[in-house]
Amino acid sequence: MALEPSIQNFESYKAAQTMARLSTICAVVLGFTVIALVCLIITLFPLKEVRPMLVTFKDKGDQIVRIEPIIRNEKATTLLMETLSRQYVTLRETIDLQTEEIRWKHLSLMTGPQLNEEFLSLMKPENQDSPFKKRQEEQVTREIQILSSTSLAPSAPNIFQVEWISHDRHKGQIIGQGHWVSTLTVSLEPQEVSIENQYINPIGFTVTHYTLAQKGGTDAQK
Repeated sequence: MALEPSIQNFESYKAAQTMARLSTICAVVLGFTVIALVCLIITLFPLKEVRPMLVTFKDKGDQIVRIEPIIRNEKATTLLMETLSRQYVTLRETIDLQTEEIRWKHLSLMTGPQLNEEFLSLMKPENQDSPFKKRQEEQVTREIQILSSTSLAPSAPNIFQVEWISHDRHKGQIIGQGHWVSTLTVSLEPQEVSIENQYINPIGFTVTHYTLAQKGGTDAQK
């Protein structure tokens, strides 16, 4: 009977020792887990990026999409902006007397308000000096061929030059050619557009200044 307290004390000691070991093992495992997670976070931190976000709002039954600028690495952003600059020049400088309405709509979603107003005022038929009106009366169309595009960064950030050739046609025959350089000042700006137009310019590419210079050609019209 005298041995029973000793046995009970021994069993209690063993149980406490086992619990202490388990606690130590859990603490070590938890410590290694925390260290591993910290290392993983540090490793993945440079991969953090801001992606474009499209948020739809409802206002009196109309769906409006807010387009946020896209931010990526510098090389990818420059290439994307250069590609869109080429597209912009094609939309703006082509005159086929058929698709102007849809092209100018797309163009307006890629143009700053002031520049867009200036362009539409220049091209509208009511303007006696309208290049579009003149070509419409003479039935002269213009096709363009992009030759090259260049970013002027770092000396001139957000400025791109697009070199292209124009082919003026009348009744299918080429009557003149021109060699041109368009210079664009661009940025990525938030926009609010209707739901059906959200895919036309999903990154907020915006041209705020545009100039055109002729390098050479034969009887080319502006």
